[in-house]
Amino acid sequence: MINSEVTQNTDPVLEIRDLYKSYISGSETLAILHSVSFSVPSGISVAIRGESGSGKSTLLNIIGGLDRADAGTVRVGHFNLEQLSEAQMNEYRGRHVGFIFQFHYLLKDFTALENVFLPAFMAGNSKKDATERARQLLADVGMEHRLHHYPSQLSGGERQRVAVARSLVNDPDLILADEPTGNLDPYNSQSVADLLFLNAEKYHKTLLVVTHDDRIAARARITYRLNGGVLEHLDDSGERP
Repeated sequence: MINSEVTQNTDPVLEIRDLYKSYISGSETLAILHSVSFSVPSGISVAIRGESGSGKSTLLNIIGGLDRADAGTVRVGHFNLEQLSEAQMNEYRGRHVGFIFQFHYLLKDFTALENVFLPAFMAGNSKKDATERARQLLADVGMEHRLHHYPSQLSGGERQRVAVARSLVNDPDLILADEPTGNLDPYNSQSVADLLFLNAEKYHKTLLVVTHDDRIAARARITYRLNGGVLEHLDDSGERP
């Protein structure tokens, strides 16, 4: 096991200890994550690199409460994920984590403004406050001129900009981005990555990005690599220190 720690003068937003996850395939048990341990302080950006099938998305899904580990602990803020009921997990996902995926998952029958507004309104914010928050975040990602356009009327890069705004609308503790630029051309990939990192910094969010793109990984403060289910801490050159 490689235990990768980041020493800071602040309590970690994310803390993982001895995480293990496997799947059953026929008569075979496939170990996806092997005793993964690391912590991330508040306001830090982290990239996780790795080949397809290395366990990157599985790790992100466990942190986001979309999947559960076989063993180990995951703490995000005051939440201990393995102890949460389904109702508590729903609250955690809705209020405390912002998600950005390779596919935007915008609701096709709702405008850009409505797609960002809805999570805040459903979380209990007033219509006025949720609308103002959605407008501000869409302006932050350069979409103030496209508020009333539907996803089908937006380009791929614009849809991902809306997804970035939506991930921030409930002021989450943690932003999880799983290959957020994987479906974009190089220009839009760089543009969306810029907005993601800049807004995470602006709003003092802890950002965890899974990516195969070395340029995006280089933007992060800290970089890890998942290799055969084992987490390795990389230095600035992209190698293990």
